[in-house]
Amino acid sequence: LKPVGIEPEKILGFRGAPSQNSCLTRDAIIYALGVGMRTESHLPYLNEASPEFTVFPTFATCLHGADIVSPLIDCPGVPQFNPLMILYAEHKLTVERPIQPGMKLQTTSELVNVQDKGKITIFTIRLTSSELGGMPIFTNEVSLIVRGMGGSGYKGTPGHDFTAHKVEREIEIDTLPNQALIYRLSGDINPLHVDVNVAALQ
Repeated sequence: LKPVGIEPEKILGFRGAPSQNSCLTRDAIIYALGVGMRTESHLPYLNEASPEFTVFPTFATCLHGADIVSPLIDCPGVPQFNPLMILYAEHKLTVERPIQPGMKLQTTSELVNVQDKGKITIFTIRLTSSELGGMPIFTNEVSLIVRGMGGSGYKGTPGHDFTAHKVEREIEIDTLPNQALIYRLSGDINPLHVDVNVAALQ
C-alpha cells in the first residue's frame, strides 16, 4: 500500500531498476541535430568520417536510457500521484570521461533528496552511468516537482544555488520549427513538447 504522505526514511537511498544502453554513432548525430548543430563548424558532431568527430557532451542527458519517473512510482515511501502533475525542475550533469561511440553503459538510479515546499514536493534522482564492467562515465542529477503533494514539513537538502556561479559562456542558436520533433528521437518523448493538448494541462 502507498502511504498517505511522503516517508523520507523509505525514499532516501531507494534504488530503481538498472538500465542498459549503448552509444551509437547514429544516435549521437541525431542528438546533435536535435540541439541545433547544423552548420559547417558543427561537422565534428555530425560527420562520423571527420577526424575530429566527437559526441556532444550533453548527449549524456538522454544516453542514460533510464525512466526517471519509475523510481517515484515504485518507491514505497512516495504517495500515489498522477504523473501529469510532474514538472522538470533542475538538471545537473557531470561528465567524468569523454563519451565514445560504441560504449556500452549501465545506469543505476537512486533517490538522493526530497524537499517539501508546501504545495509541492521536489524529488532528486541520481543516475550514475558506467561503462559495462568499468568506471563511471557520467552522472545526471534530475530534480522533479510533483504538484499537489506537500505538507510533510520535511526540508531535505537545499538545491543547487546556480546564482553563485558566474556564467562562463553563452551561445545563441536559432531553433527550427521542427526542432522539438527532432529532439524527441533521442529518447525524450515527453508529449508536453509536441502535443498542445498535453501542454494546456500544465
